[in-house]
Amino acid sequence: MSGYVDLDLNNLPDPGTNQYCRYRGLPVNCGPRGLKGARDYLYHNNRNGTFTEVSAKAGVDDKPGYYGMGCVWSDLDNDGLIDLYVANDSTPNYLYHNNGNGTFTDIAFDMGAAVNEDGREQASMGVDAGDYDGDGYFDLFTTNFVDDYSTLYHNDAGKGFSDVSNPAGVAAPGWNFLKWGTGFVDFDNDGRPDIFVANGHIYPEIEGKGFGQTFGQRNQLFENTGNGLFVEVREDTLEKIAKVSRGAAFADLDGDGRVDIVVNNLDDRPTVLLNKSTGGNWIELKLVGHTANKDAIGARATIVAGDKKQVAEVRAGHSYLSQSDLKLHFGLGNAKSIDSIEIRWPGGGIQKMSGVPANQVLKIEEQGTRPR
Repeated sequence: MSGYVDLDLNNLPDPGTNQYCRYRGLPVNCGPRGLKGARDYLYHNNRNGTFTEVSAKAGVDDKPGYYGMGCVWSDLDNDGLIDLYVANDSTPNYLYHNNGNGTFTDIAFDMGAAVNEDGREQASMGVDAGDYDGDGYFDLFTTNFVDDYSTLYHNDAGKGFSDVSNPAGVAAPGWNFLKWGTGFVDFDNDGRPDIFVANGHIYPEIEGKGFGQTFGQRNQLFENTGNGLFVEVREDTLEKIAKVSRGAAFADLDGDGRVDIVVNNLDDRPTVLLNKSTGGNWIELKLVGHTANKDAIGARATIVAGDKKQVAEVRAGHSYLSQSDLKLHFGLGNAKSIDSIEIRWPGGGIQKMSGVPANQVLKIEEQGTRPR
């Protein structure tokens, strides 16, 4: 659990003198800079209905006191161990490498994932991990504050990360938006994960001040066109809805094989976006653990269909303050069947199958025992 600010209600900042209580000269709510950051927490599941707080022991308690926002668990170096990436507001991000002994080491600066390509910390909000270019390694995407770009970190085969936001086409279109929930999702079922971003300002005071910004903002969808490139989809429904959005969660709500979106809006009803795109074939995997946890959190699926190899993980939480469907969705393009499926269960057990028809929700139950 990432902590944001350790606010002392009896010692609040003075808006009249604190420089962090102004935005472009306007008096606004204060922070996070100028306030004390809150620590992060990791709770170990004791498997008896209780938990033990182990963040300091594990090395993820955030001793510098950064302003934690979104986080995502993902095996980022393909070593079979789940790592942790934390998006921090106005401070460098954390990349905690799983040492395999209950401890983690922050390697974000060494791996190029702490700051952007200019060496500048950003005000990160939401985050997701996904293999957008099909190389078998999970890349990272963080959403950031207004007057800045969201950052696409390409995973360089587990050896480091490169900020490819500008050449990939995701930087400039989001500059005037304040960006929150996000996800790598294949919305058109072509086998290439696209990117969705939920937007909404935090300062209602900016309305009508000539900044080119509004409090309510439209959300954005970026289509993955292949070869490492994304293009913003200027779709009519997205253009017409301008709300103060925060969280974004993803699921096939109507069972038609296309992933839909639920967006949480500040002081407003949620926005439900039903996917009506025309696309290719698909499959969803519902993984059920037995020796592993029942929801199969941490399991990794690799599928091969036609000329595409895709990977996905079952995750508890990512985006921003959101939980998406635990089923793993894969777009298949023109492929009518899946040549092979490989499941790596938490703990390392491997399960394989082949010749699976497309366009179905396939339930896969864990077999065998967990390696000791």
